[in-house]
Amino acid sequence: MISLCDILIGGDNIKIVLVTDTLFDTNGVSRFIHDMVHFAPKNNATLTAITAADIDVPISSPNIICIQPFLAMRMPFYKEQSLQIIPPLLSLWKKIRALKPDIIHISTPGPLGWSALFMAKILKIPVAGTYHTDFPAFLEENTGSKKIRKITVWFMRRFYKQMRFTFSRSKPYIKTIEEEIGISRQKIIYLSSGTDTQKFHPSFKEEGFWTRYGIAKDALILLYVGRLNVEKNLLFLIDRFREFKKETKQKVVLVLVGEGEYAKHADEWIQEDIFYLGVKRGEELSSIYANSDIFMSASTTETLGQTIMEAQASSVCAIVADQGGVIENVQDGISGYTLSIECAHLWVEKLKELTLNHQKRVAMGVAGFQQIQERSIEASCQAFIAQHRIALV
Repeated sequence: MISLCDILIGGDNIKIVLVTDTLFDTNGVSRFIHDMVHFAPKNNATLTAITAADIDVPISSPNIICIQPFLAMRMPFYKEQSLQIIPPLLSLWKKIRALKPDIIHISTPGPLGWSALFMAKILKIPVAGTYHTDFPAFLEENTGSKKIRKITVWFMRRFYKQMRFTFSRSKPYIKTIEEEIGISRQKIIYLSSGTDTQKFHPSFKEEGFWTRYGIAKDALILLYVGRLNVEKNLLFLIDRFREFKKETKQKVVLVLVGEGEYAKHADEWIQEDIFYLGVKRGEELSSIYANSDIFMSASTTETLGQTIMEAQASSVCAIVADQGGVIENVQDGISGYTLSIECAHLWVEKLKELTLNHQKRVAMGVAGFQQIQERSIEASCQAFIAQHRIALV
């Protein structure tokens, strides 16, 4: 067992196996897990992430294990992510037994996550988890069915109630986990969000950067990064952009980065100064953020909003929906604006205001940058590991 002293000073090496259905997808969950694997050794911990995926991707760390699924399909309403219909049970069992973890962390409530939960019970290994995605709201948004939401809530309750504790990545979602999923407040741990403040930084700003994409050097850049799907309210953003474009004399473009069902409209959008760049990673993504003027997101189902933090770390002000975990990141009127999607005209008004008031736009970007410096991914990882140590006391 681990003592309180061990928790405070680091203690013996703790072995954590993290099981996830998503690890190589372009989403905030995947980036979070990669960051945890990278920074865990600095906190005297061995964190091994296990996933199952039928894709050929480079493995960035020996502590990332990808096993072949027996049967996989694209997740309904989220075709960019693979879902293991028949998980590789024997391979997963062998990996977990060989790694001999002190605790298992399950990051997603998919078939692979349920399999890991079952195995942990057999092996008598404690289990923790993270409420990364608001699946009840996600599925209701995509299907329009409250019945589907109720069924999803039922499954989520049975999954998370078996955890020693559940992480919430933002304060607003603590209430959702407690009241809708039915987890007692004592078993919910708030994990302060963070991002890599070295990877995302205003130092990536570069004169004439946008000309390589065929965008005018003097254009005002509105940026969206994320899935191009219905639950992200992307069409709402595009409609606001169209309205705004009609009311301003300045050259303005909307840049979209990511993947999803709406990408099929890219050829039509280019005629309206909407540039779809596809999936971007590494320094190119860092530069895209740093060279943008305003970040926008109208999603109302974000449990965190990783891309918003990345924009803020790049000193870019943000206009976002006033629901979900994103309101923890954007201070309304200080580092950007949080607006209701029921008040479409306000989005256009704030875009006009920030376009005309360059000083205010820059000041908001700086405020967001300063705020995010206190929430580094290193600090988030330290808290992540410490909570797993506490679970073993």
